[in-house]
Amino acid sequence: MPHLIRYESAQRYYLVRCARNLFGDLVLSRYWGGLGSRRGGERHAVMADADALAQALAEIARRRQQHGYVESRPR
Repeated sequence: MPHLIRYESAQRYYLVRCARNLFGDLVLSRYWGGLGSRRGGERHAVMADADALAQALAEIARRRQQHGYVESRPR
């Protein structure tokens, strides 16, 4: 399971983090914003199981590629 994935376009970034919370639940955290900008947002979702997490990660990767993002090394 990937722990941290970063996507970038020319002006924007999208960061995905997978972790367990204090209750042992799988949490998918997403952070986004502009490169060189303080604007952005975040969203967190508790996943039912590892399969749901894998599906969500695949969907995020598909959508990011559709929008011109490329996977890059986390900073």
